[in-house]
Amino acid sequence: MFAVVAPITSLNHQAPSATRFAQLSKVRIAYETFGNPENPAMLMIMGLGAQMLVWPDALCQVLANSGLYIIRFDNRDIGLSSQFDKHPTSLTLNLIRQKFGLPSSAPYSLEDMAQDAAELLDHLNIKRAHIVGASMGGMIAQVLAACCPERLISLSVIMTSSGFSGIPTFSPKLAISLIRKRTFESQKHLLEHKVKIIRAIGSSSYPSPDLELMSRLSRVLERNDNDAPGTRRQTAAIMATGALDRYQRIIRCPTQVIHGDEDRLIRPEQGKEVARKIEGSRFEQIHGMGHDFPTPLLARVCRLLTQHASSHQNIRILAESQNHL
Repeated sequence: MFAVVAPITSLNHQAPSATRFAQLSKVRIAYETFGNPENPAMLMIMGLGAQMLVWPDALCQVLANSGLYIIRFDNRDIGLSSQFDKHPTSLTLNLIRQKFGLPSSAPYSLEDMAQDAAELLDHLNIKRAHIVGASMGGMIAQVLAACCPERLISLSVIMTSSGFSGIPTFSPKLAISLIRKRTFESQKHLLEHKVKIIRAIGSSSYPSPDLELMSRLSRVLERNDNDAPGTRRQTAAIMATGALDRYQRIIRCPTQVIHGDEDRLIRPEQGKEVARKIEGSRFEQIHGMGHDFPTPLLARVCRLLTQHASSHQNIRILAESQNHL
């Protein structure tokens, strides 16, 4: 049974486990955990160009306190996981190739990234888990649910889409700001650029305070301040994989699709399309949420994730826990 948890705003948060590394068949993956490994596992898959720290510590800790074992990790080519620097990628060339019906050139695909997630579960001796994916991580999670259905208890995808089909999945202007090549005179200018991007794609109703945002970004940049090449290669992976229809039509895992009504990078209509294509899935829209995890909305996200997980594992959340969130 999930335990009663304290409010997110008042919880005395504990640090995650020290960063550990899993040597998989093709890559080395950095990961962290929260909670008791004897509890049901929830694997958190992050999105394009985003390190695992983008999953808020507060969210992970409250989920762990509710009775889940939380695993977050750096996808390949990001953060402290294996980099593919010997594989330069031209997104312009890939677009031209696709226009003429030729396959994209990419060092890996979303299928490879889904395989990483499955192998990480193997490394941790976890047979089945609740899978949660955000943005590109939601695309990876859909591939995983289709290709390895025996590994999933439930599926939750957040601020995601049905993949790349030639029709822009992302807002073109905002997407270009994420992946275009830039040089920065100093770490200060890089930090300012990151802040500008988050302000552009994040919640308008609940903007992160400057100090909170700068603190989070500084922590990310201390781990790896050059995720831009990996971001471009991950974009190529999205393009190489294409539309996810072939996977969505065979997903039978209990699925919920969560999307913010202020998401300007991946519009809510994209999330609704995912929900329509996955049989039996449920769509949940969060008012005031952009392409981010604003602190005032973490309780709502946590509630949706814990309720969905508990309803598909014969475990019940105490009513008091909901009142405390």
